[in-house]
Amino acid sequence: MPGRRGTPTDRNTYVRRGRGYDVSPPDTGHGIFKAAKERGEINEHQPTDDLDHEKEGEIPDGDEEEVPEEEHEKESPEPEIQYDEETQALIDEATSARERFQEAEKAINELQSEIRQLEEKLGRDYGSEEVFVSLDGECFEYTDLEYIYKLCLYAMATQRSKSGGSSVNLGHWNEWVGPTGAKYTKMKYDRGLTCWNGPARSTIVTLSCGTENKLVSVTEPNRCEYAMEFSTPALCNPNAAETADKHDEL
Repeated sequence: MPGRRGTPTDRNTYVRRGRGYDVSPPDTGHGIFKAAKERGEINEHQPTDDLDHEKEGEIPDGDEEEVPEEEHEKESPEPEIQYDEETQALIDEATSARERFQEAEKAINELQSEIRQLEEKLGRDYGSEEVFVSLDGECFEYTDLEYIYKLCLYAMATQRSKSGGSSVNLGHWNEWVGPTGAKYTKMKYDRGLTCWNGPARSTIVTLSCGTENKLVSVTEPNRCEYAMEFSTPALCNPNAAETADKHDEL
C-alpha cells in the first residue's frame, strides 16, 4: 500500500538541505517530523560546509560587517586654523624669536668649545721655545703594503686597510716620554682601540731631524704596540734636546 504524502515508505533517511530536519520512519507510527538537532543526528553524507557557513566568515542576512577601528581613524585632516592678523603677527614674532634664540645658543656652544680647545693648547708642552706649536693638529700619512697609517700631532694615530673599511684608533696623545736629556724626541699615544683578548692599542712616535715634516715609517714590534718614525726640522737644532731639559728645570 503506498504511503501517505510526506510519509516515507522505506527506512532511508532524507535530510532537507540546510533546514536541519530529516524524515525517518516514526517509531510510534504517527509519521510526525522531528528536528535532527534534537536527536543530535546529521546525515553523514550531508556536506558540513552548508551547515557551517556562518562559522567560516559568512555574514547572515540582516547583519552588517563591522568596520575596523583603523578605518575610523583614517579621517580627513582638520582644516588649518585661521587666525586674525593681530594674532598671526604675534605667532610669527614668537617663532622668529625662538629661531634667533636657537642660533645664539648654537654660537655660544661653539665659542665654549673653542675656549676649551685653546685652554688645552695653553696647557700642552710644545717643547723648548714652543718649537712644536706649529705641528699641533697637523696630520701625516704613511702607506705600507697593507695599511694606511695616519698621525695627527697632539691628537691621535689611526690605521685603516687599503682595501677599505673604518679606521682603527692606535692611541690618543698623552705626553712626551723621551729619555733624560732628549725628552722631546718621543711622543706617547695611548688609550686606543682594545685588541681582542689583549691590551688597548698604543703608539710611540720617535722624532728625528729632517728637512721636512714627514711620517717616515710604521711598525708593530709587539702585539697592539706600534712604533712610528717622524722627521721634522724642529729637532735639527744641535742643542734642542739639552735646551728642552733646561726648559723643564725652569
